[in-house]
Amino acid sequence: MFTLDNASKYLCGIGLPRFQVDASGFVPGRMRKPRPDRAEALKRTKTGPKQDLLI
Repeated sequence: MFTLDNASKYLCGIGLPRFQVDASGFVPGRMRKPRPDRAEALKRTKTGPKQDLLI
């Protein structure tokens, strides 16, 4: 997952110990838009919970 901590480590690793971040457009929450079509496709798959096999 992309985090500011990971970005910092990477940039320091390539010789850029200082950088600026513009968070003016930051909105907490989802990183991607919801995909209702994919949620519906997942519901139609034939796989079920694995726990049923244990009972």
